[in-house]
Amino acid sequence: MLITLHRLGKPAEAEAMLNQYVQPETTDRRWLLLARGFYAGTGQQDKALMMVERLALLAPAGPQRDMQLAAIYLQTERAQKAADLLIKTVSNWPVQTQQTGKSANGAVANTPASPPPPVMPDGSVMENGDENDLSQEVDEAVEAGINGPGLDEALGLLARALIRLERGNEIDGWFEKAIGRHPQEEATLRLQWAMMLQRMGKTSLGEAQLHRVLKLKPDDGPALNALGYGWADQGIQLPQAKAMIEKALSQEPENPAYLDSMGWVEYKLGRFPQAVEWLTKARMRPGGDHPVILDHLGDALWRAGRKTEALRYWQVALDGITPDMVKDDPEVSRLQSLLPAKIAEATADREPATAAVGQTWRHPLRSRKRGSSVTNPPMSYQSRDPRGGSERWLVVVDGVIDPELRGRRSGVE
Repeated sequence: MLITLHRLGKPAEAEAMLNQYVQPETTDRRWLLLARGFYAGTGQQDKALMMVERLALLAPAGPQRDMQLAAIYLQTERAQKAADLLIKTVSNWPVQTQQTGKSANGAVANTPASPPPPVMPDGSVMENGDENDLSQEVDEAVEAGINGPGLDEALGLLARALIRLERGNEIDGWFEKAIGRHPQEEATLRLQWAMMLQRMGKTSLGEAQLHRVLKLKPDDGPALNALGYGWADQGIQLPQAKAMIEKALSQEPENPAYLDSMGWVEYKLGRFPQAVEWLTKARMRPGGDHPVILDHLGDALWRAGRKTEALRYWQVALDGITPDMVKDDPEVSRLQSLLPAKIAEATADREPATAAVGQTWRHPLRSRKRGSSVTNPPMSYQSRDPRGGSERWLVVVDGVIDPELRGRRSGVE
């Protein structure tokens, strides 16, 4: 009945029925998943986040649950609570063996069993397909499953919390401690550290960390892309930058971040048709609707003489910027201030301030995420990610990736 009401366009009646089944004491994960999907689908962000938090609290205690909760706290303006929890999490992160994935004491995390289907108040059992029909993304995530976030991602969350609290001077110390305790993860941790340094505007220090990553792992795709993109964005060492990006692309040819980087280095070389080709490929990949990628594509289209298309992509880029993006990503913050003038000039048939060939303003490299959308507890900010796609801090509850609650804002197909 709930699904039927939703399909008939009667969300108020559907929500009233849902409220009968989802009470403050409800601990049935499937009902909470259903409620989360309903609220997300009807644009009720706060209620959806509340369901996600309740789901996280039902997960087994440990680092993964702490990260889920901390991400929710950041999304709901509880940075101090997030920082306190993450400091405890990072300090107590279990030391992993390099080959087995077990903790130092040999324990292996238990995989929670699938919960039974929820029982309706009349005693009937919910049909298996009900949740799937209401929230297909959740169902696909359950089927696929993911690996839990790692220590580097916990440190990334901690860094964001500290930055929001104006305690960015503490970040280096936490990374140094983590590398000392987890030397087998040095390359991954230094890459995350580099991203955080770039985010804070410490570009030379960030590049130094990237060089250290490449010394440890010369073929590391994310580090090659991050350093190559940074050089391309400055308009320096373009042949070397292109070679690095090509090497990264050879490992992950469908990675939208790498495709964007290749398009941007072609732009900087003045090869605008080639830039449009690469950037269009990036745009068509999952995560390619990030404002930075769309802005790059707009600039390349304008330079290639395709002005109407350029204006459209700039507008979509501006429309896709959310308050959380501006808060957490200086690059997007700058875009928010530049795009209106660019759009106004183009609309008036005047020459907008597109990025210069060979050099441009220097912005931070992207914060990092693992895989497709693993690190976005329903954080509504995104960041063009050197590891692939756009960064989306996701809550993971019992193997379920929570879809980005604000939804897509891409108006260009």
